[in-house]
Amino acid sequence: MSINRIKKRKKPRRVKHRTPSKAVKAQFKNQRWFRLSAKKIVTGLIAFLGLVVTLYSLSAHIGVTSDSPINPDDPFSSPFILSNKGILPIHDVLFSCTLRDVEGQDGGGVINIRTRIIADPIKRINAGEATTTFCKFLPIKEKIKSADIEVEVKYRPAYLFWSKRSSIRFGTVTESDGTLRWVPKALSE
Repeated sequence: MSINRIKKRKKPRRVKHRTPSKAVKAQFKNQRWFRLSAKKIVTGLIAFLGLVVTLYSLSAHIGVTSDSPINPDDPFSSPFILSNKGILPIHDVLFSCTLRDVEGQDGGGVINIRTRIIADPIKRINAGEATTTFCKFLPIKEKIKSADIEVEVKYRPAYLFWSKRSSIRFGTVTESDGTLRWVPKALSE
């Protein structure tokens, strides 16, 4: 074999890379900016949702329920149980009852007269604790057919410097033995 016959390999041809035009550079820069800003927006939304969930879990959750009346002839002898269902304590708790409507068996009663009874304040109710209080209205001599009260709780959550209010409305229902029992009602009813 002769050396002349061997073909010389051609060197690969160098291709000059063109620099992208200004329009292409601007388009790439806009896409990159969009990707970065989209990541920032998603990260910000996740952080905001995390903050909302944290604040909600730290917020005070109170509940007011009623128990059976101590005196079956007087629905106002029912104890009301105030419980702190949150994970932090509540402070400066003030419990008050507003008498909205009372109707007697003989047709007498009180309609749309706001009478407010305020119980002694409670300094602190820890998370998971409960306390009992009464709506101590003046004794009503007539047997009651139905009644409607609004219970308001004013309290200060552990992490706030101001107070919050929560209102729960109760109305009576007659049980099979004739005893009136308090059941929750909507405030708008």
